[in-house]
Amino acid sequence: MGFLGAAQIDRFGNLNSTVIGDYAHPRVRLPGAGGAPEIATYAREVLVVMKQSPRSFVDRLDFRTSCGYLDGGGARRASQAPGAGPKAVITDFGVLRPNPATEELELAALYPGVSAEAARAATGWPLELAESIEVVPPPASAELAVLRDLHARTEAAHTRSVHITLPS
Repeated sequence: MGFLGAAQIDRFGNLNSTVIGDYAHPRVRLPGAGGAPEIATYAREVLVVMKQSPRSFVDRLDFRTSCGYLDGGGARRASQAPGAGPKAVITDFGVLRPNPATEELELAALYPGVSAEAARAATGWPLELAESIEVVPPPASAELAVLRDLHARTEAAHTRSVHITLPS
């Protein structure tokens, strides 16, 4: 199983982690692919985790770094990519999953208190809704405690000053 994120994702789960803007003269040069193309191509399951906004969930990628379902409609299968493609895209609104027929990402689950309209407004393409939209249950108190502890420890580690003395 692979976990990926990116600067941009399109309706078919293709990812961009290379450039924003024209490749030859980008507005922003990003960290690049790393191992993401291989993970996206070969992993049996891929989960994408991204903050959802019209800037990141775009109608058309500025550059395709990693393949999802290419142009949909079986294009990935036809390319003979051995992996299965993204199974889900987990966002701050809910979960998108590929439609079995078209392979286009559709809204399949929402967090409590989040509306489909809000998720659609945070998407740069006309986001379709799954036949049935699940509601993701809120985390249990024990899960919240673990997450809050992890957050506090991470924040503490990032605020600590580290002094290194180099030999003369």
